[in-house]
Amino acid sequence: MRPARSGNAGIASKQSAPGGFADRGCGFQCEYSRDVIPMGLYANCILPWFMDLALAPAAIAEQRAMLLRSLAGNVLEVGFGTGLSLRHYPKGVTRVIALDPKHPPLQRVAQRIAAAPFPVEYLPFDPDGPYPLAAGAVDAVASMFSLCTIPEPAAALRDIFRVLQPGGRFAFLEHGKAEQPGLHRWQRRLTPLWGRFTGGCCLDRDIVALVDAVGFDRVSHERVSVEGVPPWMGRLYRGVAIKPR
Repeated sequence: MRPARSGNAGIASKQSAPGGFADRGCGFQCEYSRDVIPMGLYANCILPWFMDLALAPAAIAEQRAMLLRSLAGNVLEVGFGTGLSLRHYPKGVTRVIALDPKHPPLQRVAQRIAAAPFPVEYLPFDPDGPYPLAAGAVDAVASMFSLCTIPEPAAALRDIFRVLQPGGRFAFLEHGKAEQPGLHRWQRRLTPLWGRFTGGCCLDRDIVALVDAVGFDRVSHERVSVEGVPPWMGRLYRGVAIKPR
């Protein structure tokens, strides 16, 4: 599915296209043509609904709130997904730029955007190219359960560093490489199959090593166990990196 236009208009459709599918009862409404192959239907419609459900538990919501409470100003959210983070941004946030190569066709996405006390702008971009923002364009960047899936995380982090203003904060909440060697071996075995059904998610990325390599002035993080997150996904990384002034 192609990125939506910038702005709030057209964030989610109110009607299903001819030959489309809609389940209004669970807030899942997806447009697709009968000519679309089944895998396209899965990636564009079923997977966003599943990920929205999987990442919605209260324990994960609590981690989002803890991560985002120090952010302010214009914020770029890398991997916006279905907008689960919107209600956790503090009052000091004045705008959220939603960066995501897909535009999840869920009615609840439009509802979350409409309920946000600040403007939310979808930013179309080419996943294989740089982020369409000038250097130093944003006050903060947030990434939640996104670095596991981005095909070139090192390149993405360099772009995050570029668009941050000096002294800006990069806040991340990610799963990744398990601390126990035996569990890490299982992550490596499971990743090829797991990635096929989760949009390319990689279970065993060393998130902090990736962030450290970019050139941030300070990187502080902790590993946290969260109820509902399977052990084989490892304890979550929750951290903040500061760009040098």
